[in-house]
Amino acid sequence: MRLTRKWPESAAIAALRDIDAVSHKNPRLACRRINQCFQNSSKGKGREITMRIVVTVVGQDKVGIIAKVTNILANNQVNILNINQNIMDGFFNMVLIADMTDSNMSIKTLKEHLDRLAEEIGLEIRVQSEDIFTAMHQI
Repeated sequence: MRLTRKWPESAAIAALRDIDAVSHKNPRLACRRINQCFQNSSKGKGREITMRIVVTVVGQDKVGIIAKVTNILANNQVNILNINQNIMDGFFNMVLIADMTDSNMSIKTLKEHLDRLAEEIGLEIRVQSEDIFTAMHQI
């Protein structure tokens, strides 16, 4: 995203520094600020940036895995955009893409909730920013 077309360079850099400082503590506010910057750019007119995550779940199949994971997401205003799961020889695998833009919860806090669930039901659950997930799988 290039913000310097409409803003002087120093204003764009200051906005990005401000967003970076906020993003770890309050991702929702960071997304709002990024969207404001993006809306002001010529390429961003009418578009919105979302905070998407990828949740992966792997382990022995058990009753209620999807229900328990998605319940945590729903209770924290995390919107599921896509879900794909399969079971092969009793081995459960799920990849879920979700949008955290409307959630007040940070990715770190969501990871902690899902880590507790993973321990309870004996699975491996990972949560990553979609950007990080995509970058890791392009290498």
